[in-house]
Amino acid sequence: MESADVATGNNEAFPGNKHGMIYTSMASIAAANEITVSEALARREAVSNALTDLRLEGLKPSPAVLTVLRRYAAGGIDEAELLSRVLR
Repeated sequence: MESADVATGNNEAFPGNKHGMIYTSMASIAAANEITVSEALARREAVSNALTDLRLEGLKPSPAVLTVLRRYAAGGIDEAELLSRVLR
């Protein structure tokens, strides 16, 4: 699947995402990952935008980078860790 916008559900970082819906309960996102719902949504949007930018430049992230992006969007790692892992 190509990376694209969350609104259409066509997003390679979040393959189970349909029509921009989050299938995890909002409370569990904040509690389990220690980020707020608004932070989780902002991270998902940032990841989606980054993937779209890459695609527009004719680039495609590796499966390892997609995994790191998913962890970041879910709150499993912070921005410093994201940069460290992606820029290795």
